[in-house]
Amino acid sequence: MAVAWFWYNWLETDYDTLAGELIAVHLIEYASYVTGAKVAGFDHYPLDNLVAPGFP
Repeated sequence: MAVAWFWYNWLETDYDTLAGELIAVHLIEYASYVTGAKVAGFDHYPLDNLVAPGFP
């Protein structure tokens, strides 16, 4: 986030831009959580019941 802030010359008062960048960075950083891959216990179920586990 700091790199984007520097690169695009954002100001400290660009709240909407900084908030959007914060969300985008977190979605990229935790992409496996967003897609459902980090579900605890998914290996305890029969594979026939898992249509798409979610890990790309």
